[in-house]
Amino acid sequence: MRRLVVLPEVGSTNSWLKKQADFHRPFCGVRAVRQTQGRGRLTRSWHSDAAGEDLTCSFVLPINPAARHMAPLVTALVLYRVVKRYADVRIKWPNDLLFHGKKLAGILCESIPEADNLIIAGIGLNINSLEFPAEISEKTQSLALATGQKYSVQRIWFEIFRELTRAFRHAVFPLPAAFIAAYNAVAYRYVSRDEVSALPLEFKTLLPDGRAVFATAEGSEIILDMAG
Repeated sequence: MRRLVVLPEVGSTNSWLKKQADFHRPFCGVRAVRQTQGRGRLTRSWHSDAAGEDLTCSFVLPINPAARHMAPLVTALVLYRVVKRYADVRIKWPNDLLFHGKKLAGILCESIPEADNLIIAGIGLNINSLEFPAEISEKTQSLALATGQKYSVQRIWFEIFRELTRAFRHAVFPLPAAFIAAYNAVAYRYVSRDEVSALPLEFKTLLPDGRAVFATAEGSEIILDMAG
C-alpha cells in the first residue's frame, strides 16, 4: 500500500523515512515543506532554506539487494525525464542534474538496514528559489531562474513519484544496453575528480555495473565508480 505524506518541517527526509517502520514498503514517500539538515553524497550538505519554494523529498523503492548501488542511476534518469519537461538539463554522472553547468538537483540513495530489498532515494530539486548563499550561488540553479517561470512543487513531486513507480517496477540489473544508451545521450560531458586529475575528465560511457568510462586530458581512459 502506497503512502505519501507532506511534513511542514523536518531535518532530513531520508533520516525521517528511515525511522518510520510503517513506511518501509515500496513506493511510500515524504516531502518536506522545509528541510533544515539536507544531506548530499559524500557527506555534503544540501541547501534548502526557502520554505515551500523547492522540492525536498524521499521515496522507499524496491531494489535487488545485489544492485542497490544502481539505484542512483535509475533515479537520475527518471528525474531527468521529468525535469526535461521544464528545462534543458543534463545528468552529471552519477546522479546530479545540471542546467548549463549549474547544479539544479541532487540525489542521495541510502539503504534501510532491516530491509535489504528496499532503498531510500532522497531528491533535492531547486524549483522556485531565486537566491542562494554566496558560497554556492555561482554553481547553483533553479527552474525559476533558468526559465523565468514559477512552478507547482506539489505537481512536480507527483510527476516524479509516478515515473519512479514505473521505473522501479521494471528495473533490470545489470543495466541493459537501452538504459545505458538513454543515459549516455543526456550525460553532461565533463566531471572533476581532483584525486584523479587536476583537469576535467570527459565522460565516455556508462557501464552495466554502474561505473563509467572517462577520458583524461592526456588521452587515456579511466574507469570510475560512484564511491568518490
